[in-house]
Amino acid sequence: MIRAGARVVYAGNLDPKGLTFNIFRCLTGAYAAAQEAAFIHIVPEPILRGTSFDGLVVALREGMAVVETRIHVEDSLLPIRAIVDGLLIGKGGSRIKLGNDAEFKSWLDARQSLDNAPAYSAARKAMTEVSDARVVLGGKMGLTNSPATPIRGPCRALWKAGMPCGGTGMDRVVRLVKPKPMLGEPIGEPLGEPP
Repeated sequence: MIRAGARVVYAGNLDPKGLTFNIFRCLTGAYAAAQEAAFIHIVPEPILRGTSFDGLVVALREGMAVVETRIHVEDSLLPIRAIVDGLLIGKGGSRIKLGNDAEFKSWLDARQSLDNAPAYSAARKAMTEVSDARVVLGGKMGLTNSPATPIRGPCRALWKAGMPCGGTGMDRVVRLVKPKPMLGEPIGEPLGEPP
């Protein structure tokens, strides 16, 4: 998809041992010379609030050759990047520079905070606004009725947007084909047909 000119929009955790970083590391060499970043990484508010200033700077520097990062706060996607002496958040006249953890925490504290479920749902919805199609790679999209699922919230935004959706993510399969619970684990209620 990338070689054909697509840009991949991805929302994931900032764990250096997680899938997000592995994707960026594997593809850095292949796409570092591209004119624009091959990936747009969206960081949902709960992940942003759980990340330290230094951790965020390290994450941004590691992926900067292939990733354009945006943070989702107050129902907006704001570009963010690491610079020599801190972070730049926003664009144009509203762009701000943060130089340390205290400034970062103060900036976050001044933003309206959402509970986790609505924050993840809002980030998913924002992803549909910057995407033309959706390919689910795996992980959890948000089973609303499963106590075993750490991420909660409705995931119908991509269907409501009329967005093509493909891939092999477990939640997508569970929701569309109405299977029996696997290994006795609760799977939540199937969504049935897209609205």
